Amino acid sequence: MRNFKKLFFLFFFSSITVIASNSNSDKVFCDSFEEMVSLNLPFYASDYETESLIEEVNFYYFTKDNNRYSVKILVSFDNRYENLVNISMSSNYFNITEVSQVEVEEGIVSNFNGDGEENQNDGMSPHASCIEACKDKYTDDDGNKIRGRGACKANCWVDTTIRTLDAISPF
Repeated sequence: MRNFKKLFFLFFFSSITVIASNSNSDKVFCDSFEEMVSLNLPFYASDYETESLIEEVNFYYFTKDNNRYSVKILVSFDNRYENLVNISMSSNYFNITEVSQVEVEEGIVSNFNGDGEENQNDGMSPHASCIEACKDKYTDDDGNKIRGRGACKANCWVDTTIRTLDAISPF
């Protein structure tokens, strides 16, 4: 009888935990991440080494109609030459938000370019500041690259993409 009570309470509290974790406010809705859309950006490297390719994956979350959605973002970056190869994202963002691919692409380009001022320290875009921080952090005193610089820059591109989605998302 004693074991029965223990099992009953274990089952009871486990059930409560499962029910609580399945509440609508905690769910993240997403379509299949299999369909990725490659963004058309003017600064992709056409020549890169596949052996030194870094792929950074991140997720962007947003809420619409009290449902939380997730969008997969994939940045491909050539670590050796520090060139952006591609940015892709799951198509569910475009379907749910009704934001066009062109709007996302234009937002990333404007984040990349900054405000066009001549002084590099004033008016730098957040993207340019991130890239400069990577150069500062991952360069030794002799001016040589330190391991991790390419990954840092790839993360800048992820950040720029997420910043853009935050800026243009209608929610």
